[in-house]
Amino acid sequence: MIIRIVLAVILAFTFEINSICQNNISTEIDKYIKQYLPSSSEVGIAVYNLSKDQLIYEHNANKLARPASTLKLLTAITALEYHVQPLETSLWYNGVIKENVLYGDLYVIGGLNPEFGEVELDEFISQIKKLSVSRIKGNIYGDISLKDSLYWGEEWAWDDNPSSYQPYISPLTYNKGKVTIESRPYNPGQKAQVIAKPKSSYYSIENKTVSKDPKAGKLEVTRNWLENQNNIMISGNVDRFRVKEVNVYNSTNFFLHTFYEKMMQNGITIDGYYDVLEFEEGKETQLIYKNIITIPEIIKPMLKESDNLNAESLLINIGKLNKGKHISAKDGLTYVDSLVLKLGDNPCNYQIADGSGLSPYNLISANLLLNLLKYTYQKKSIFNVIYPSMPVAGIDGTLAYRMKNTSAYKKVKAKTGTITAASSLAGFTENSKGEIIAFAILNQNILKSSQARRFQDVVCSLLSK
Repeated sequence: MIIRIVLAVILAFTFEINSICQNNISTEIDKYIKQYLPSSSEVGIAVYNLSKDQLIYEHNANKLARPASTLKLLTAITALEYHVQPLETSLWYNGVIKENVLYGDLYVIGGLNPEFGEVELDEFISQIKKLSVSRIKGNIYGDISLKDSLYWGEEWAWDDNPSSYQPYISPLTYNKGKVTIESRPYNPGQKAQVIAKPKSSYYSIENKTVSKDPKAGKLEVTRNWLENQNNIMISGNVDRFRVKEVNVYNSTNFFLHTFYEKMMQNGITIDGYYDVLEFEEGKETQLIYKNIITIPEIIKPMLKESDNLNAESLLINIGKLNKGKHISAKDGLTYVDSLVLKLGDNPCNYQIADGSGLSPYNLISANLLLNLLKYTYQKKSIFNVIYPSMPVAGIDGTLAYRMKNTSAYKKVKAKTGTITAASSLAGFTENSKGEIIAFAILNQNILKSSQARRFQDVVCSLLSK
């Protein structure tokens, strides 16, 4: 009897302590909303103690909001939930090889590998050379039948072009469909040294920079994108080493042009041209090589660096589960809806337009993101991919410069999201008791994203204590 009374007292005391802690967190977050956020803005917040299976805090948690890049969590977890297979970009030929000559054509079948770059293209050329082929009496064809013809997501802003975060999406994408411009100053008043990577004659460079002259204005990199041209123009003041990026028009042609050019540079003569053509396997077709990338290899840069191309690539390849070719974003979103149902929610309550969160049409809630994180935590096979792929506060990715010198430093692992007038953060943290906390914060109608980030940082610091 005495033991029962003691246990009852301990349980009551523990419950009271937990209630006090929870109330303190609620009081503090309520205070932060008033202290850090303008009254004209809105915020949806949901916080859950995963270790205790206990809701900690809610504020407008069911209100619809634009998630920005936190939507990438939904895309990544859908791909893992439905076991999307590794992505393949394959190299084939048809015809015959005689005396170092291929009498036929080369085919590159695109698998929408967003990480396909110079190393991978060089490996393709190496594999061709292993066949002792030094001349191709035929053409180079790219098969882009995996995806439909839409090269941007739904309602992506036309004037975000030519930003590198909005590349032209194609099953054949080289170097993420972008060019990196490195500039270094010379003596004051002289042109800066400009280096473009990767090298290709597919684009041209116009250097109008001035070294160490503030009067030259802000450094800018653009191209004549309104005419769908690839004349890259660099202008303005170069006061130190600077790196900027710009997308290129037509990712497919960028891939094929550079491949064609690199083969010629490596001593492989090509009599024909390059073009787009759907591949048909037959008696005279032979596989040369397959480039394969796993889903975790796509998810890591997608979450760490918030890579939009990786997210859209993943969404199309999710759609491949039910359709072999000419896949649309909607085909992939069908599986996203299925995952929302598994979370115990109704996909009709939300609007999901793309895989990256770049579209302003996306509308979800903080509670949906929280339930997604709870589901992830319960499925260790998914958690073990997502958790180490998240940016770490003060260490790397899009959180590299945030929450340093706070209790959240190194503890918070979360996905960021930023589009015009919206900022978000969703992920996990660990408090001083070793308990794992899941949270989702969706700031809306905010003119200065720095205000939202400051608010998110202090909330995370509170949760990490």
